[in-house]
Amino acid sequence: MATGGLGVAPAAASTTVHESAAATQPAGRWSAPVKLFGDSKGVSLGSVSCASAHLCVAVGTKGGTFGSGVAVSGPTPWSAPDVIDTAGGLTGASCAPGGPCVAVGKGTSYEANTYSLAGGKWSTGPNAAVALVSVSCPAATFCAAVGFLNYPSAFIFNGKSWSAQIRIDAEGSSISCPTTTFCVVGSTSGQVLYYRDGSWSKATLIDPHQVLSSTPRSP
Repeated sequence: MATGGLGVAPAAASTTVHESAAATQPAGRWSAPVKLFGDSKGVSLGSVSCASAHLCVAVGTKGGTFGSGVAVSGPTPWSAPDVIDTAGGLTGASCAPGGPCVAVGKGTSYEANTYSLAGGKWSTGPNAAVALVSVSCPAATFCAAVGFLNYPSAFIFNGKSWSAQIRIDAEGSSISCPTTTFCVVGSTSGQVLYYRDGSWSKATLIDPHQVLSSTPRSP
């Protein structure tokens, strides 16, 4: 489950220098940024989630749009980067309270790569049927994720396997689940839709300017 205590920022646009940094927010104030990467290939950390104040993960892509998936854990201290994905990069991460943490990837075909961090080690799979763009895990036995293949899609993870592709009413760009029975999806078209007790709602337009990029933590 994501928390608000950590920020991750990709580097400013540059043709020669690409860096990624993290900052923590202890006792209501932001720390100085910590440089996690810095090389000519470039790293973009696009998602971060914390299982507790002592366990966070940040994931992203190294080497361009279809590069390798990289992950770091921290924040006391941050680990050395792990290249855990070689099939296009990582797009989202979510940690259940107390762990584990789940990361999802683009994949190189129609199948999405997923990974789990438990006991300080990353493991692979099980995979989902569609490349995933965002995931949220309020419990170790429940995650919800969104992606797109032929139509806007959602998936539910029960702790062992991902569900079949579920058609939803709008293409999701992010998802947040405060509980195992309620999720909110923010769409690429300024809409939101809800998961309640096993059912997905119709989409509702709340942003006609289509600038939504994240979802709230609660209804």
